[in-house]
Amino acid sequence: MDISILAPLTNFITENWYIVLAILVLMIVSRSSESTTISPSQANDLVFSKNGVILDLRSREDYSSKHIPGSHNLTIKGFEDYVISSKKTVITIHDKNADSKDTHKLFKSLKSNKKIKYNINYYFLEDGIGAWEKKNYPLNINNKQQKKK
Repeated sequence: MDISILAPLTNFITENWYIVLAILVLMIVSRSSESTTISPSQANDLVFSKNGVILDLRSREDYSSKHIPGSHNLTIKGFEDYVISSKKTVITIHDKNADSKDTHKLFKSLKSNKKIKYNINYYFLEDGIGAWEKKNYPLNINNKQQKKK
């Protein structure tokens, strides 16, 4: 490799370090906004503080058999209608990660097209309902609330 090619690049970086730094920060921020998972503990804190709401996008059957108390069972269309006017942080539960990526794309599209009325955040529950259950947080099973120790 010819080292003389690197000299202009090195000079540019040295003379314009603030531009390079800004580009790096933007790259990091844009990558971090792709990470939309939230741990069960963080989700529980948000819901308990009344600053978050859980939208369960699993099938009606899965929701009926086991769900988080106070969560709402919605379709993707219901999700869209809900987030457009929500003032709370939205946390979703999905059947699989592919669904969460589609929902994230929809949320970003709604936000970039300024269809969402309020500045809210969106997350999906890391490892789904199973992670919530492992933390021994409350669940409704077959529409009966299970008391946790």
